[in-house]
Amino acid sequence: MHVIKIRKDLERLGVTLLSDNYSTDQYFYQILVFTGHRTNSEVHFILAGEEDETTVRTFSDSLRKLFAT
Repeated sequence: MHVIKIRKDLERLGVTLLSDNYSTDQYFYQILVFTGHRTNSEVHFILAGEEDETTVRTFSDSLRKLFAT
């Protein structure tokens, strides 16, 4: 059972670039998200700094399902 769970976790592991990123962006951030057991989650966030903040951003990936356990 644990081997199947680990294999499924490895299939979901990866980097997702946000579709509204600009090619001129100079900074990259790593955001770790942990969701509950057996959930389908849609994750939104606002990145805030000392001088400004983003609008609401959404994690999405057309190639794979994100945040499903």
